[in-house]
This record gives sequence, C-alpha cells and structure tokens, in this order.
Amino acid sequence: MLEAGYEITLADVNETLAAQGMEGFEFKSGDGVFFRTGWGALWGVDNEKFLSGEPGIWMEVARWLTDEVQAGVYGSDTGGTEVFPVNNPDSEGCVICVHDHMLTRHGIVHQEAMDLDGLSSDGVYTFMYVFTPMPIVGATGSMGCPIAID
Repeated sequence: MLEAGYEITLADVNETLAAQGMEGFEFKSGDGVFFRTGWGALWGVDNEKFLSGEPGIWMEVARWLTDEVQAGVYGSDTGGTEVFPVNNPDSEGCVICVHDHMLTRHGIVHQEAMDLDGLSSDGVYTFMYVFTPMPIVGATGSMGCPIAID
C-alpha cells in the first residue's frame, strides 16, 4: 500500500509495466489505464485513513495519459486518483489539476474507488473494460457496474 501523498511518477509506471511483463507495451488510443495503490483495502475498514489523503498521479502522468497513451478512461482504487495532499513544488497551489486536465480539457472519463485487487492477484493486466453508468439526469457522475473481461 502506498502512503497518502505519494506521487506516482512515470518512472513508477514504467517500473510497474516491466514487473508485469509489459515493458514496451503499446497502448492504443482510447485504452483505459488503472492504478492499483493498495488504498482500496481501506474502504469500509478504515474510512478515516481512506479519507485522510491518498497516493496518486500528478501532472507528469496525466500528460502521459493524454499526450502519449491518449487514454479514453483512467482510474484507481483511491477516492480521486490524483495525489493528495499535493507535495509537488510545481503544483502552484492547484488541488484538482489532474481532474481539470483529464476531464475538463481532454474529456477523459475518470473512475474512482475501484476494486482492482482481484485482477492484480490473478495477474490480469489487459482486459476489455465495460462500464455501465446509472443514468441520472443532470448528474456529473454516477454509480455503475464496471466489468473487466479477460
């Protein structure tokens, strides 16, 4: 489990891809990229810690997702996917910069508080991802049913 405030860097991403046997993996435009931090194990068990902050990505990885991967969706087992508190000296006081960059500026869908442990323990790193959101008129987000098909 990563600690609250841990910024996942592009070096971390590349190291993880290599550890999963995916070094040099070629992402396709529209692919989903999901980050398992271990933080999801706190949900419903230690909600105080779960809500105290979180590990996550910051702008280096966000720009990689938009510019290199051209992701269609991204998410994690944390409440917001971006690191909090932000410890990056380049943050200039911005708190939800990743949300702004990904969703507002690039239209990339974001999934939060995902249960990724089963996929990880089964060694499943590539799959077809299907998400069926609950249609709520006027909402900016929704509960839904995420499905990974191996």
